[in-house]
Amino acid sequence: MREMKDSGVEWIGEIPSNWEVKKLNNVANKITDYVASGSFADLNKNVQYLDEPDYAMLVRTADLSGTKDKKIYIDKSAYEFLANSNLFGGEVILSNIGSVGNVFYFKLLYERCSLAPNSIMVSDSPNNKYLYYWFVNPIANDELKRIGGNAVQLKFNKTQLKQFKVLCPPDDEQQRIVKFLDSKCAQIDSIISKQEAIIEKLKEYKLSVITEAVTKGLNPDVEMKDSGNYKIGKIPSSWSMQKMSIVCNTITDYVASGSFASLAENVKYLDDPDYAMLIRTVDVSDKGRDSKPVYIDKKAYDFLSNSNLYGGEIILPNIGASVGDVYEVPRLYERMSLAPNSIMFKTKYNDKYYYYYFLSDPGKKSLIEMSQSAAQPKFNKTELRMLRVPVPSISQQNEIVQKLDKVINRIDSQINKITEIIAKTEEYKKSLIYEVVTGKKEV
Repeated sequence: MREMKDSGVEWIGEIPSNWEVKKLNNVANKITDYVASGSFADLNKNVQYLDEPDYAMLVRTADLSGTKDKKIYIDKSAYEFLANSNLFGGEVILSNIGSVGNVFYFKLLYERCSLAPNSIMVSDSPNNKYLYYWFVNPIANDELKRIGGNAVQLKFNKTQLKQFKVLCPPDDEQQRIVKFLDSKCAQIDSIISKQEAIIEKLKEYKLSVITEAVTKGLNPDVEMKDSGNYKIGKIPSSWSMQKMSIVCNTITDYVASGSFASLAENVKYLDDPDYAMLIRTVDVSDKGRDSKPVYIDKKAYDFLSNSNLYGGEIILPNIGASVGDVYEVPRLYERMSLAPNSIMFKTKYNDKYYYYYFLSDPGKKSLIEMSQSAAQPKFNKTELRMLRVPVPSISQQNEIVQKLDKVINRIDSQINKITEIIAKTEEYKKSLIYEVVTGKKEV
């Protein structure tokens, strides 16, 4: 057992006797951000965001987290103006607004790069990679969120970060720690990557099963005919293609109850449970785990009678990046009503069949294609009513739903098990980093 001592910092606890606790500004010579190059007025004047590749790339945390957002570029003049926040590889980048706790070790994404707003860059330390591991370890990461939690939105600034406590082993031990963690984390990341690849294959298989069933039926020997829709191709000869206005009893949305002025007057959003819950797509998707519900009173619920929900309805987001998603409404609250930015429909047949249809490849593509006439993805009730969809007989719809429920539940169960394995592996990785960078485990 190595000799330990009190660090003098409550959230760090005991540390090896030959380690020190220092402020970040005594460890890193450069702690800077986008606004270090000038006032907001100067930045607006001198930095123009470009959609096409140019002299340099403006690096956002979204670019580092692997999202597929469109990249942003800047010209030579802007790059030179942003000299205080240019990136050359090896810097530690911390998100400091909103997604506080996201930490990245920067590797060049483009020939020349500069830091975008809403993050802080740390560099020019004896060992930047050690600092990266320090900030991703759970106790330091939680402390980042704590200092960022003093505002309505998670946020911290350079001054606060400069005072942030860093546990500093001797330089040679820092190098050993980095070498050890680089090796171990690479092995762990490889395991996670393989598991994620299995999940992607299962999702592809799930999509293919759904698409086949809702467009071709369950009998491979049935006579087929052209659907008249290139995305669907051939359908069984007994099926028809009908407009959603024919298929549905109800196609409605939040604004079906009145004008925007009357809605604003009669519907107040409440933070605490009340007469009814306002159902947003975030509430019925896996994106809403940390989202706080929104409630309405009896007056608002009665006013929104045209879009009240009872469970089982199908919801389609109709504005923004979520266009193409589809949800079946569960019973989340005693009384529910539809929130803005989505359309609810109920059919004359089996609603679940049309849930599966819009999950399928041609169903999803039809929604996305319908939404692309505006600058922002968007479609309305009238456009949805005109959309033509397959119509099997009700008995065939029931058989397809019954078969898909069984198969999809089995696939989802496999995905959930692998997701749990990934979560446990990631927790092990975090705990390993914590043990090593706090000196609990000697390397």
